[in-house]
Amino acid sequence: MGWLSAPSFGQISGVSGALIYMISFAGVIAVFAWNLGNRIVGPINGILFMNLVPITSFVISIVNGYNISGFELAGVAITILALIGNNIYNRVAQSKALKN
Repeated sequence: MGWLSAPSFGQISGVSGALIYMISFAGVIAVFAWNLGNRIVGPINGILFMNLVPITSFVISIVNGYNISGFELAGVAITILALIGNNIYNRVAQSKALKN
């Protein structure tokens, strides 16, 4: 079993474009954009969107040829129904709180 060693300068410079992207865009700009988006759409919609990300990945996998099982389809249906139910509940609770 080999030990991990520090990468050489050549190895780092070979992936410098990927490092710059990961540090700047994926690491910093994406976090600020996510926070700004949540401020714009509100926390309830932000939570709904974040919970739909795995469902979107699943749909992309299906489009790429993945064969789903009945259990996976049932899990997706349960997840979507739970998200919709929770979203409706939170919106009703929020509107009641605003009225009081």
